[in-house]
Amino acid sequence: MSGSDSFGIADESPTEEELAIVRDAGPEVQDRLDAALLRSASSTWRKMARLVADAMTEMESLLPTVSYSYYGYRLRQLVEAGILEARG
Repeated sequence: MSGSDSFGIADESPTEEELAIVRDAGPEVQDRLDAALLRSASSTWRKMARLVADAMTEMESLLPTVSYSYYGYRLRQLVEAGILEARG
């Protein structure tokens, strides 16, 4: 992953196609993606790459063409909303 932001998450943006795929999948799939990211989180610190990998594995059948960039983007949104904490 190239580049990083203050959260240690890849700073690559998802493609417009990926944004459309997730948007078109509907709110239920979007909620499931967030839930997968949150399930991978722990009370001990974990690398964001671990959360992304776990969520991608769980969501593979629903979003097979969505790359890690979208998952990192969604993690950044969850951190910015105060739902997850990040350090580093």
